[in-house]
Amino acid sequence: MSRSQMTFTLGQGTISNPATGTDYISGIQFYYGLPYTTGGPGSFGATACQAVFSLSDAENKGITLDYADETQPTSIIAITTKGNTGDTLSINVTEKLPNGVTQVVNICTYTVGLADTTIALQQAALAAAINATSFQTGQNGLTGYTAASTATTTTMTGRKGLGIQLNTGSPVAVTITGAFVYTLTQPASAVQGAYSQKAIWHYHVAEFFRANPNGKLWIRFAGTIDPAYADITSLQNAANGECMRIGVYSFAPRAIGTGAGTVAGDLGLMQTQADSLFVAYRPAAIFFAPNIKAISDVSTLPNLQSVASSKSCYCVIGQDGAALGAQLYVNSGVSISNIGCILGTSSSASVSQDIGEIGAFNLSNGVEMNVPAFSNGVLVSSVAGTYLDTLDAYRYGFCVTQTGYPGTFVNNDWTAIANTNAYNRLGRILTIYKVERQQYIALLPLLKSRIYLNADGTMTQSTIERYIGAAEPRIAQMVNDGDLSPANITGTSLTKGVVNINPAQNVNSQGYVSIVYNLLGVSIADNINVTLQFTQSLS
Repeated sequence: MSRSQMTFTLGQGTISNPATGTDYISGIQFYYGLPYTTGGPGSFGATACQAVFSLSDAENKGITLDYADETQPTSIIAITTKGNTGDTLSINVTEKLPNGVTQVVNICTYTVGLADTTIALQQAALAAAINATSFQTGQNGLTGYTAASTATTTTMTGRKGLGIQLNTGSPVAVTITGAFVYTLTQPASAVQGAYSQKAIWHYHVAEFFRANPNGKLWIRFAGTIDPAYADITSLQNAANGECMRIGVYSFAPRAIGTGAGTVAGDLGLMQTQADSLFVAYRPAAIFFAPNIKAISDVSTLPNLQSVASSKSCYCVIGQDGAALGAQLYVNSGVSISNIGCILGTSSSASVSQDIGEIGAFNLSNGVEMNVPAFSNGVLVSSVAGTYLDTLDAYRYGFCVTQTGYPGTFVNNDWTAIANTNAYNRLGRILTIYKVERQQYIALLPLLKSRIYLNADGTMTQSTIERYIGAAEPRIAQMVNDGDLSPANITGTSLTKGVVNINPAQNVNSQGYVSIVYNLLGVSIADNINVTLQFTQSLS
């Protein structure tokens, strides 16, 4: 016989479709590669999961914007015929900005001096000219480019933060006057750049606390993705079950379809973890930001209403389109997403609130997220409205702007499940998860308590009232929090039918007390229909 326990079951109820405490606590699962082969950055190398309360707290623990994990690209200029006094050698680098825009950075223009009489001296003078423009506190230079020379070559190292952007094409250009002859080795053939994972982690933590300065974020690092996404449960357990929502972000590319390593397949695995957490009284909604960089056409993403059954999962495919998030996308070649901002926004909201509420949640600060994009780099503004409607119907989370109204907003809070499901949006699954958390604490003291029976074997009224009395204050508090409709209470008493206990149930034979909660939640104004017309008179 198993240990005594309580079980919770999610019922579909009778609602139709379209039909604080610890609420703000969230978690995010990061995955690392080289150079973090044995653990995450800083103190996360020793303790993989830790809570942070601000960006500075995260920085103190090792998630810093120092690009220490980045490989900076190099190019090599070899002077084969020296220049004469007064001849010039100029170096320009074409750097990539978001949305196909580029900028040309003049690294230096070296003019041969009277003392530069050999190739070795000219190589050294060229390196000195590059370094002369590179000093800048905090970023290693006005240009950020540095150089070192040998007797025959000058090796130029790109500035921090470039990531992979100089690895293709011919971004380095040399222009000469006079007798100079040289050879140029581009980064693609020298040392290629590798992007900074720390810069991306730092970005998401910064965006979380931008959206919710009073938030609490549990951060966990792992080297590889667990095949079953058990990392989600590991994070929640390390957080003592505190997290109301958990984000999952990795650099691993996701494909379309329903198999392993696909968007839909991953969501199914994550839902299994969410179901297990629910049974363990530690429920959490899962926010998943897949790397869809290689999926050039997001309309090929699967319809999550038909291929997923993941009521606890929210699939984030939005991203900044013109500021830091967009630049990180260029520098890294992976989907950045805006999962940090989305998690922070959700943690700042009431559990019943739609994070797409226009009047409550503007994701833009005037710079970051001011131009919304998808996490494959395509700007939302370049996509037809019908296209956006399709992605919305497919249950994806992204960001949009509204005509004549400043800001950037989440399209909807749909979960990855059919619209007919009772838990088809984050506001519903988070609300019901809060009910479970609250009622577990309320009813736990009654586990293994005595049940008194009437002469006919039914439960006594006083016994029933003990359970209702335990449940009532928590329900009333959720009404006061705005997470349940006021009709759930009248004054300080539950209305008939909210908590239902059948007195005739045979607790001896069934081995448990059956309680059914019929809760009236809150609805969302998904649409507003307005009729405009002229009239002959207002009287």
